[in-house]
Amino acid sequence: VTACLGYAFRGNAVPEFLPAALSDGPLKSIINILIAYHVLAAYLLNNVAMVRLLKAEYFNGSNTPLYKHWLICAGFCALSWLIAELVPFFGDLVSIIGAVTGSPVMFALPPLFYYLAMKKA
Repeated sequence: VTACLGYAFRGNAVPEFLPAALSDGPLKSIINILIAYHVLAAYLLNNVAMVRLLKAEYFNGSNTPLYKHWLICAGFCALSWLIAELVPFFGDLVSIIGAVTGSPVMFALPPLFYYLAMKKA
C-alpha cells in the first residue's frame, strides 16, 4: 500500500527509501524514528533467539554471566554490520529476498499453520 501511494504521487521519481521523498519537517522525523524502532525491534527479536541458542549450545544456558551475554549480542551486531558493509549489492540482495519471500510468508504460511493447528485439534 505504501509503495503504491508513493508511485501514485511521485511516479518514477520515487527514491529507493520512500521517506526520503518527504520534505524536512516533524512528519519526516516521526517516520524516521518509527522506522528506526521497527529495525531495532526486528533485530532484537532475531538476535535474542540466536543468542539463546548459542548460550544453550556453547555455554551453561541461563548460568552464563551477563558480560558473556552482552559480548555475544555485540558480536552479532558487529557481524551484521560487517556483512552489510562488505557485500556491495546488499540492498539489492535484501530487496530480492524480500520480494521472493514476502508473499509466501504473508499469504501462504498463516493458512498452512491454521490448517496444521486444526488438524492436531
